[in-house]
Amino acid sequence: MNGDSFVDFDLTTFRKFFGEKKADFLYLVTKSEEKERFGNLVLDQSGKLLEMWEKKVIEDGGFISAGVYWVKKNLINLIPDGVKYSLETDWVPQLMEREKSVFGFVTPSDLIDIGTPQSLEYFKQNRQKFFQ
Repeated sequence: MNGDSFVDFDLTTFRKFFGEKKADFLYLVTKSEEKERFGNLVLDQSGKLLEMWEKKVIEDGGFISAGVYWVKKNLINLIPDGVKYSLETDWVPQLMEREKSVFGFVTPSDLIDIGTPQSLEYFKQNRQKFFQ
């Protein structure tokens, strides 16, 4: 999980989807108007990841990463020690190249990124909206 965002979702349903799809890696995804701030993902009808663009607007829609992931434990061994390595630009593309099953689970909940002073202030002023 990313530590600078908040999203309401059902962890049990998320985990169940991971098992049903026999996924190797699962993103929690949602819609957002601010696509340029987030990782953008294009999924097929089953939820399989087709394309991923880090902080690039996808004109024909798509989803954003909500910063929550479920991954098969053995895939962590693919991450090299002692080097700068990005989930978005290194690891997931490597998984896709190796034909691992990468899926997105769509939540209807809004994502609030609290990693900037402005978005943290928005969250503070509107927190009741997120805890209904």
